[in-house]
Amino acid sequence: MKIVAFLQNAYFKDPNCESAKLYVSDPEFRRKALAQSMTGSRLLSALGEDLFNLIHWDNATDEVGDERRSSLPAKPSHILNVVNRLRPYVILTFGRTAKDGVVFASQYFNLNQSLAIFCMSHPSAMGLTKREMGTWRPMIEAHLRLVNSRHYPQ
Repeated sequence: MKIVAFLQNAYFKDPNCESAKLYVSDPEFRRKALAQSMTGSRLLSALGEDLFNLIHWDNATDEVGDERRSSLPAKPSHILNVVNRLRPYVILTFGRTAKDGVVFASQYFNLNQSLAIFCMSHPSAMGLTKREMGTWRPMIEAHLRLVNSRHYPQ
């Protein structure tokens, strides 16, 4: 079952450093780097390590910010490329930038299967409660059970 999640954007003090380049180009490096961040630790806590590791993690842009509060706009062409290449059954968005980018890009998705898009608050958003984060995993699992019961190809 393919699940893709979009966050806003990555940041590195030097966006041209080797780690930043790997983050953009290597999904496994990106997942491991995310897991070591504050955002990643909150996602791990909310989703569990098993579900976290099943997800293809990406950002709403392939550009990298240069500070923690960097807020780069979504790049619909990047989102579209990721979705059309991976052909997920579930897309998760975390934060407004990712949500807006996915919603805009979704009109151009080239998919022949059911697709669920779940839009959640960013894990580091002010005011986000553990209770709200506690709903994420059950919601995703319920949809995956539904998709599996319909015998969609994996």
